[in-house]
This record gives sequence, structure tokens and C-alpha cells, in this order.
Amino acid sequence: MNPLLAQIRGQLPNETVPFGLLFRGKVIEGKRSAYIEAARRAQAGTQKEPGNIFYRFFWDAQDPMQFVLLEAWQDFGALVAHFEAPHLQKFSEEAQTLREGQPDFEVLLDL
Repeated sequence: MNPLLAQIRGQLPNETVPFGLLFRGKVIEGKRSAYIEAARRAQAGTQKEPGNIFYRFFWDAQDPMQFVLLEAWQDFGALVAHFEAPHLQKFSEEAQTLREGQPDFEVLLDL
């Protein structure tokens, strides 16, 4: 299993609960436009996936190089399928060259 998926799964009470994820990261200076293009493609593809409730990129109002990704999933299986989607695999490859390191993330449980 993908290490990130394993970390996320470890924070869920089970694989059937709806949940959210919050990612925060920083784009490399001079790469913001390329990141925006790649993120928009990933966002458009992901929003059509079964089991996706919400998937949207934002910029920090105080730091235009800091991005935030907020996403919500019906269950863990939907997230696993998302990781296998070609548009996400392409975005993951592109993002590695456009951002500073790995983003921080939080798992959010539904009320």
C-alpha cells in the first residue's frame, strides 16, 4: 500500500466512514503558474470520480506561494481508487517538480 494511504488509513476508525483531508504545501518560486495549471487539471478530473465529495485547491491569502488542498471522500476505497486514477498519477509526478518537498496533511473525520 502507498505509504501516504497507509498513514491516512491509520487515522480512520474504519474504511467505510466519510472523511476529509487537508493538505498544505509551498510552491517553488517561479513555478506558481505551472502548478496552477496542473492543479486545475487534477481538480477537474477528481471532481468527476465516484466517491469524491469535494476536491478543491486554494491559495493562502497571506502567502501566494502556499497552497491548500481540501478534499472529502465517501470512504477509504474511493481514496484508493483516486490514487490509481491517471490524472492523479500525472499530477503527482508534475507536483514533485513544482513544490517544495512533501505537503503536510491532516485527516478530518465527518461529524
